Amino acid sequence: NPAAGALAALAAAVFMAGYVVLGKQYVSAMDTGGDPGVFLISRQLIAAGIMAVVALLQHGWQLPHPSDRARLHLLGLLNFINALGFMWGVKLTTAFISSVMQLSIPVFTLCYAA
Repeated sequence: NPAAGALAALAAAVFMAGYVVLGKQYVSAMDTGGDPGVFLISRQLIAAGIMAVVALLQHGWQLPHPSDRARLHLLGLLNFINALGFMWGVKLTTAFISSVMQLSIPVFTLCYAA
């Protein structure tokens, strides 16, 4: 259904834009601002809870194969480091510049791979 896909894409864009705006407001608050790590851990915990509930409702209780768990932990750690770097970038620059840099990662990856 194309309309559902367009609606899902719009919702994702709104949530991502809201994340950048809320993150900028948090890290720029008052004189010193908040710690990007605290904002990021809060975001990760809320998202993990929502995703766990959705996964349990759709698929029931399942665990990844034991041989895949180490890779999943590594990917989670790398994602956390990427998001933490993004939040530090938001704290040091503007939300626009940080968003442009994050969206250019696939472009840099393609140029590097070519």
